[in-house]
Amino acid sequence: MRTLRILALVASLAPMSAALAADLLVPSTQYPTIQSAIDAAQAGDTVLVNPGNYNERLNLLGKAIRIKGKNGYAQTVLDPLGGGGHLVYAATGENLSTILEGFTLRNSPTGALFVSSASMTVLNCRLLGNISSEGPALYG
Repeated sequence: MRTLRILALVASLAPMSAALAADLLVPSTQYPTIQSAIDAAQAGDTVLVNPGNYNERLNLLGKAIRIKGKNGYAQTVLDPLGGGGHLVYAATGENLSTILEGFTLRNSPTGALFVSSASMTVLNCRLLGNISSEGPALYG
């Protein structure tokens, strides 16, 4: 009987852990930029990015989160419009639960992705026109 109660308690808590994950919508009043949503995100959250061109660089901050272009790479573009630094920086312990999905990463003069002392998952992304002495698309 005691085992049954413990299993029932565990089963009742499982949906609560899934319910704690949130979708952080960009742009919104609360999250005007992708980076502001990443800054606020907790493990398991999804930063859901509406279609558009975003002129920013992202630091993933070691977080196990999903950053997802809502309508895919054809409609969600990261373009830094010049300046230094990689478009996406993952060097603070990110792991395969850190997911970038559905973006075009273009025109970075220092490369699209920098991954060092970390790992991440990249799904359904397109890399265009990135130039760097470290490698045009991915350095890590």
